[in-house]
Amino acid sequence: MLISAVIIVWLIRIGIRDGLRQSQYLLIVLGLVSTFIGAMPYIVAGHLVDVSAWILNFVPRASDWDSRHQLLLGLGFALIIAGLLGEVEAKFNSRIAAAIVGICVMMNLTYMHAYYLDSLKQNEVIVALSENIESSSSKVIMIDDQAALFNARNRYIRNYEWDAMFASIYADKSVETISGLSYVDCASDLIPDTLLTITASNGRLKATLLRKVGINIRASRINPCP
Repeated sequence: MLISAVIIVWLIRIGIRDGLRQSQYLLIVLGLVSTFIGAMPYIVAGHLVDVSAWILNFVPRASDWDSRHQLLLGLGFALIIAGLLGEVEAKFNSRIAAAIVGICVMMNLTYMHAYYLDSLKQNEVIVALSENIESSSSKVIMIDDQAALFNARNRYIRNYEWDAMFASIYADKSVETISGLSYVDCASDLIPDTLLTITASNGRLKATLLRKVGINIRASRINPCP
């Protein structure tokens, strides 16, 4: 907080001294304030406490849902970029702005394509599960997801997401899931009776063109705690 305040005061002083560029400095100051307000909940919660954490979480990457908080920072970043562009010579300004917009559009297309394939996969998994007789009588299912390349941003599908898929099919009973071929604690109440293997016959390009991932499901009975 102290560092942000110092930077804002310093920029305001420079902007007052250089009257021709006050609007650019004002945009940068507003951008920093907006960014700080957006990041405040995570700072208070003990996250983003050092530079490495800020950089790691602000960069969209192939991961889980770790960077959802970027939604709170878009306005601040946009104002900062607009303010910085005001300092660039006019003949390069439009080119740089076009390049930034182009990069952002390409990144959004890439991410939205990943989420589109993710949605296709989830819909096909639900259909395949509804047609699978072996899994209909299961109570605890261990899931071996071999079609993870269709998960958006290489994320892992959480247990409650699998549970929701089963709940949409078997409304009259509860099915619990275990993601991945994990260690089974035989002393617990969560002992899988079925291994569900999920595969896909199509690649990403073919799935996009055909709008079909080609999900295949194989269910087999297991007894990890005889």
